[in-house]
Amino acid sequence: MVVPLSPCSLSLSTAPLRFTTTTLGFAAARATFGSSSSSSQSSASTSETLEDNVAVDDNVGAKLNLREDGTSQRFYRRAGVQYQGNAKAYVVTLDGSVLRTPARRPLTFASQTLAQAVAAEWEYQDARAIRPFTMPLMAISSTSVDRTPYMRNDIVENLIKHLHTDGALCRNPSEGRALHPAFQPSEEDQAHVNKLSSQLSKVQAALLDPVLRRVENVLGDGATLVPSDSLLGAPQSEETEDAVRRHAKSLDDAELTALDALCSSCKSVALGIALFHRLHEPLDDAWINNSSEYPATDDDELRDEARKLRFGDPQVSLPVLLPRVEEEWQAVNWGVVEGGHDIDRSDLKVRVYAPMAFLRLRQEP
Repeated sequence: MVVPLSPCSLSLSTAPLRFTTTTLGFAAARATFGSSSSSSQSSASTSETLEDNVAVDDNVGAKLNLREDGTSQRFYRRAGVQYQGNAKAYVVTLDGSVLRTPARRPLTFASQTLAQAVAAEWEYQDARAIRPFTMPLMAISSTSVDRTPYMRNDIVENLIKHLHTDGALCRNPSEGRALHPAFQPSEEDQAHVNKLSSQLSKVQAALLDPVLRRVENVLGDGATLVPSDSLLGAPQSEETEDAVRRHAKSLDDAELTALDALCSSCKSVALGIALFHRLHEPLDDAWINNSSEYPATDDDELRDEARKLRFGDPQVSLPVLLPRVEEEWQAVNWGVVEGGHDIDRSDLKVRVYAPMAFLRLRQEP
């Protein structure tokens, strides 16, 4: 059965996919299309066709030959979605041929909506070029098939390793560090630095701590996420390590792939788990509606300082702000670097919203 593909057929919940049209990079996409030789070698045993009456073009699923600009020549005219009765799943087709992963493994979707979203990434590529870095849903989908099943333990332990240098736990000191004598700082200079440092520390706590408490509740088992202003990181307890490890191991391959992408994009395991479970959403509503409940402080002046991080956009959401609290604070106080901060924000939108959209679309019929 062929499922018609059109923009109107996609659920409203795919709104974050608008960011996939940008040329900004999603590094995992290029990595996925450049699959390793070990992945290719292990794919031989799983290369059977999904259904005998569907022709599979040898080019569909092969490793793309990327040009210097990261693009590849478009080799198909139309993308679509088909339901495979034997597999009881949906597949993406390119000119009627079933799409496979870069390692030539079957790529199936239990959700028709997710399959349509991946097909849309292929359909709306440039007429003459494929830009893999604009296809984050395809990247996550193929990575969850080609790599994650064979690297689960490595992925989980890598998360544990980076828990101790978590971006949401490594905080600015509440008292500014002494300026170097080479700058010949005056007492006024040092006092100004101390004031800004104290404000940033309080803003970090007001914005991040409510999220961390929600993550602790999800992890359970005595998990306690403890921030630190040490230059050596934020060491966490073995109980917290074990709780994060159990949580990660409880996920299926697709979920673990999405969680890993979120943690990498946020530079924070804690924020990755928060966005995975959408723990930010009640806080996001309070943030956008200027509620006194968030940021978590009774100091009106501090709350106003935190809201300056919006840069005039009242709709800026927490998934984009929380991983960048310190950087946005620096931009507010010292100025925005055009072609730097603005591009970083747009890139983060792609990297964060793509895994979140992937997880949500998996739950759609």
